[in-house]
Amino acid sequence: MSSLGALLNGFQLLDYMSVAGAAAVCYDYILTFSREVSWLAGKSWSVMSILFIAARYLGLALAIFLSGVAMFHILIWGGLIYIFVTKAIMILRVAVMFNHPKRTMYILSFLYFLVVIEQFIMYFLWIGPHTDLIFSTANLADDTICSIQLGRNVMFPIYGGIPVGLFDLLILALSLYRFAVHAVETRKMLGRTKVNVYMRLLFE
Repeated sequence: MSSLGALLNGFQLLDYMSVAGAAAVCYDYILTFSREVSWLAGKSWSVMSILFIAARYLGLALAIFLSGVAMFHILIWGGLIYIFVTKAIMILRVAVMFNHPKRTMYILSFLYFLVVIEQFIMYFLWIGPHTDLIFSTANLADDTICSIQLGRNVMFPIYGGIPVGLFDLLILALSLYRFAVHAVETRKMLGRTKVNVYMRLLFE
């Protein structure tokens, strides 16, 4: 098989995977949309509800409008904002599981703020103005594809993502700790392990 044929087969496989992913996402939206409406209807908007809507539909919007050079920047920066929104939701979820939720939230929010600043600086140096980011097009089998050449080493975003990874590990460790403590406490009181709705929410 020629290299061109292998490349086209790779693109076709990606298309199939995209269709399967889109079908799964649409199925999830269909199943849960009525629950979202009932949850939001008649309730005053809060930080959590705003973060939920942003996390729920921002990713879908980014996937739909992925095309062109401008859309590349929108996808990258929008994806970064999406990640920050989901992390903010997780911070709120984890904080309420502790005996002193406000103090826990303040500590996690401070660390989160440092991570946000570091990520914005890293992304600005990676794909911002004057970073030698090059876009080019090529004709392939009666179609046009766009390629991207980054001005910095490919390891740059990996190294820049270390603080985010450490923060995620911290959130995971706190979640597992609270889950373990909750399981031990309920087992002592009830003689068996029972997970309440708040602990289930922590891992959903």
